[in-house]
Amino acid sequence: MQREYIAIALGAVSMALSFVPSSIVQIIGVLVGVAAFRLARRVKREDYRRDMPCTIAQVMGVAGAVLCAVVPILNVVGWIILWVTG
Repeated sequence: MQREYIAIALGAVSMALSFVPSSIVQIIGVLVGVAAFRLARRVKREDYRRDMPCTIAQVMGVAGAVLCAVVPILNVVGWIILWVTG
């Protein structure tokens, strides 16, 4: 299997992990998203003809990492709002 498709799969896993309600799993999702981005960037630098799949993998990796990083923060903000409003 070519490495750019592995990077796409890692990005998809990272985005899927953002929906798991466990902060530890979401931290793992951030790491998986960063790994997808770095792998896609490395493959893209090796061979310019793999530009489109690598760009897709980079976008999916960043999106997964951002989702996994933002969801716990929004969860804490939501709990604070619920606590303040009673």
